[in-house]
Amino acid sequence: MRFSLRAASIGVATLLLACVPSRSPADSGSGQLSARELAEAPPAHTALLTDPGSPASSASGAAVPSDGEAVAAPRPEGSGVLSRTALIRAVIARNPEVEARRHALRAARARRAQVSALDDPELAYGFAPLTIGSGTFGQTVQVSQRFPWPGKRASLGESAERESDAAGHDVRTTELELALEASLLFDDYYLVYRSLEVNEHHQHLLKELKSNAEVQLSVGRASLQDPLQAEVELSRLVEQDAMLSSDRGAIVASMNGLLHRHPNEPLPPPPRSSALSLDTPPSEAELIRIALAASPELRALRARERSAESFSRYAEREYYPDFTLMASYNTMVMPDSRLMLGISAPIPLQRGRRGGALDEADARVAEVRADSARLMDRVRADVSVARQRLVETIRVVRILEGRVLPVAKAQVTAARVDFAPGRTSFLAVVDGERNLRDAELSLHAAVADLGKRRARLERTLGRVPFVETMSGVR
Repeated sequence: MRFSLRAASIGVATLLLACVPSRSPADSGSGQLSARELAEAPPAHTALLTDPGSPASSASGAAVPSDGEAVAAPRPEGSGVLSRTALIRAVIARNPEVEARRHALRAARARRAQVSALDDPELAYGFAPLTIGSGTFGQTVQVSQRFPWPGKRASLGESAERESDAAGHDVRTTELELALEASLLFDDYYLVYRSLEVNEHHQHLLKELKSNAEVQLSVGRASLQDPLQAEVELSRLVEQDAMLSSDRGAIVASMNGLLHRHPNEPLPPPPRSSALSLDTPPSEAELIRIALAASPELRALRARERSAESFSRYAEREYYPDFTLMASYNTMVMPDSRLMLGISAPIPLQRGRRGGALDEADARVAEVRADSARLMDRVRADVSVARQRLVETIRVVRILEGRVLPVAKAQVTAARVDFAPGRTSFLAVVDGERNLRDAELSLHAAVADLGKRRARLERTLGRVPFVETMSGVR
């Protein structure tokens, strides 16, 4: 009898120890994203960007680091200038918000294994203490396993799978939003640099005009107000230079924030030419078709709709009971009756609770469908507005390049030629210089708007601006 008690105890202990999980290093990566999908966050002060042509890429096509490899800040392209595509790729690879969404995706992928698995089997053991040492040792062992109604676990697993699909589309949405923000900052960066260059050029021009006015004043061909007028204009340019320098520092800090770097880290200057195409975009109908097919927000809602439908099917099956199969062995009864097999099931009388759960699930399905319809309307409107604004900006750039700027240059040249022999006033020269400066600044601002509006249109089409398509570059 002692041997029987000891053997039973050892058997129970062995079963309990078998339930303790053991995780080897090889198993630690099970269920996780690959290194390409889940990149390590790089140091905050890494020095410049990886090559934009790196073979490793994320879901959006942007370069990401391999295990243990840090992603650097944007590498200059050409003669030490900042590349828009390198900036966008680096932001996607480095920004912690993308990493957070990838961890959320990893968590969502791990959910299916939890909801679709069976409950653990149950083991019960008991013995009669008063029978110890007697001729017959009384003990009982029971094993049971709970089984859900067919289809319940499959519905929950399908719901969790579709939620993980939606989480994957959320990663894509985050990448697109960050890429758009980086592209818009790049255009601001381009504009402030070009504005500073225009300011510097016109400061030199005004100093030259002031010297000419002083020479004309010395020979009696100019008024005393002429050099003072030049000084007033020059002082205004000095003031604008200070404001533009402050704007440049703020833009650099914002770009470094997206790059997960210190705000004061230096960045290369932008290219002198934006290289943006002036080609008219495709038709609105074609763009809307592309946007509706590629929008990650719409794809996420469609995945959540399928998830809600699967959960609704689970709620319907909740009207059917789960059941438990059991087997027991009892030494305290007659030998022929010691082995027992059985089944148990709850009686599903609480129909109000189940009906409420089904109504909630159906309402969730209807809610997601309504959200999808609303988002489709918004995508159509966004594409239409983005295309119209892009076409408008293309027209403005052409007018400024082809008409306004050449005329402004000719006006300054003519005013300076006429001022030397005294055929025109110095005020006409200053007005010509101001018109030329305004025309140059307007052109740079229009080119920056062209980049922004192309980026916004690409974003509405579900693309990473200037990375996944080069339709806006010439």
